[in-house]
Amino acid sequence: MNQEQITKLELSIENMKNKKSRIYLIDQGTKGNAKASISYIYRLAMSLLNAGYNPIILHETPEYTGVSGWLGDEYMKIPHKSIEGQNLEISPEDLIVIPELYGFVMSQITNLPCGKIVLCQSYDHILETLQPGQSWSDLGFLKCIYDN
Repeated sequence: MNQEQITKLELSIENMKNKKSRIYLIDQGTKGNAKASISYIYRLAMSLLNAGYNPIILHETPEYTGVSGWLGDEYMKIPHKSIEGQNLEISPEDLIVIPELYGFVMSQITNLPCGKIVLCQSYDHILETLQPGQSWSDLGFLKCIYDN
């Protein structure tokens, strides 16, 4: 490793220690309608925020209707970013948490240099977006959060 790579690695480790890593959680957007799976993502993000971590809710388009109408205004304190039309900053110390229904996104981010986690909210859908013979690990997802 050269000195530049060592410096980047040391910075990444320091960011993880100091809880500065970004934890991106993908939200499918509900146009203001209550949905249990989205509520779970927001509650997870709020728990991370309250513990001093750096969660960011990712939604697909800039036209996003928040969750304050059905979850409460405090959930809009969580930072939000749109995937569409923005350059997202992704570092090796960052994490992306993707619901299992987003198989098409999983294949698009395979080469990103960050940790990738599947959020399995319904076992009925775990194979729905994978090709026959394909697994999440083929796409770089080596961890899974499952809530029974």
